[in-house]
Amino acid sequence: CGVDEEWLSAPDPASVAATLAANGLRPGYFLFVGTLQPRKNIERVLDAWLALPAAVRKERQLVIVGVQGVIGRYICEHLLSAGDWEVIGLSRRTATETRPRLKHIAVDLLDRADAEAKLSSLAGVTHIFYCAFQPRPTWAEHNAPNLAMLVNAVDAIDGASGHLQHVHLVEGTKFYGTHLGPFKTP
Repeated sequence: CGVDEEWLSAPDPASVAATLAANGLRPGYFLFVGTLQPRKNIERVLDAWLALPAAVRKERQLVIVGVQGVIGRYICEHLLSAGDWEVIGLSRRTATETRPRLKHIAVDLLDRADAEAKLSSLAGVTHIFYCAFQPRPTWAEHNAPNLAMLVNAVDAIDGASGHLQHVHLVEGTKFYGTHLGPFKTP
């Protein structure tokens, strides 16, 4: 089929168990990494969220980190237009409009103290769609601030909630290293 065999082999169960344990995850954890391109099928993921039974949805609280960015705004619009989801949106900028079923929190995720203070009320959060990205002048400068924002957001929300079950990382092609030039693909 044109794909090297190394990409088709199942991971060793002991290795999977060790990775889950090292990251504090339970079996069944789901991670989606992608963009809004149709081939990434983010609509299917969002529709699965929307198809959850009402009783299950009431037990879940969703936060979109980066709600005013291109990807975060799209996810928010999809969820708000399709059902009864209550959405909490985080961004650096203050919201320019109020929306039913959307609570917006302006927070500087590079500032751990600001994140902890402003996110301390999120006691019921179970799920995060993380879409935030802060560009820097050079590629070498991207990692530190973006990692800090991710860690500060997840740590603050998990500390306030104690019920966090899922973090859904949504990123662009830089995740694959496309900014570094050509690379081997399967």
